[in-house]
Amino acid sequence: MWCPSLTILVGLQPFVIAKFDLTSIFVMAPIAIAAMMEHIGDMSAISATVGKNFLSDPGLHRTLIGDGIATSLSGLFGGPANTTYGENTGVLVLSRVHDPRVVRLAAIYAVVLSFSPAFAAVVNSIPTAIIGGVSFILYGMISAIGVSYLLQNLALLIFGSEQKATPTIFKLPTIELGGVYIDGITLITLVVTAIIMICLTLFIGKTRMGKAMRACSEDKGAAQLMGINVNRTISLTFAIGSALAAIAGVLLCSFNTSLMPTTGSMPGVLLGIIESLAKAYISTQLANSIVFAVLIVTLLVRPAGLLGKYVPEKV
Repeated sequence: MWCPSLTILVGLQPFVIAKFDLTSIFVMAPIAIAAMMEHIGDMSAISATVGKNFLSDPGLHRTLIGDGIATSLSGLFGGPANTTYGENTGVLVLSRVHDPRVVRLAAIYAVVLSFSPAFAAVVNSIPTAIIGGVSFILYGMISAIGVSYLLQNLALLIFGSEQKATPTIFKLPTIELGGVYIDGITLITLVVTAIIMICLTLFIGKTRMGKAMRACSEDKGAAQLMGINVNRTISLTFAIGSALAAIAGVLLCSFNTSLMPTTGSMPGVLLGIIESLAKAYISTQLANSIVFAVLIVTLLVRPAGLLGKYVPEKV
């Protein structure tokens, strides 16, 4: 029976004592200002994510000192710099786990695994293309998060944070069907939704513009070579989506007399059930992490969706 050597599992990293050079210090000193600006932006983003103002408590001076001391100690032994990178904000948004103990445990795991050559070999065996693809997705997600925060705060600045009362657009009487009372707005919503779904299905499947949309989603370059105006098709797609959102807003305002920033936010049915069961029987703090883990596993096992079918592309 094969037994791995202890030197494979545990080993010391090649620590390097820093060498001080005045020329290098003068060259790198202005870059510290950029790192400080990045730190302020990241702290603002994390504060908005977790709902706390870290710029005032514990204070920007303390977070800057902490970052500086950690980076100095790391640099003395040849380690990487310590910064509040935007990737951390992305993880906080996706997992919705804001407990500092989780971050501390992750730091301990990172330190322990750094002394394992076997783990380092596994990480280094990941192809560069995969790392690059993950980075592209992660940076795109971080950019989207930044834009969403910008739009949210801009809306709060313009319209305020108070509830907005919405007038009743139209009111229909309650209908009785077999002893069951159904609100008229509910019935109209079902009818309008069914009509829109049928019309949208026919439009995408039967019309030239609908086929152009499908072609652009499949291969934008090939669609352009076939004479399809890709920019016009994309613009029309966004226009249809905006129109559907407007119709949904009208129907939603008929149900609710007040609107909040979270109005309309509704998770998927299956993820909602998993989240509710996790909160009830496991832990309210770990519920979001469980949902996120289920989502990741589902994307890995069934990338085409639970009911989707993988169709190989012909090259």
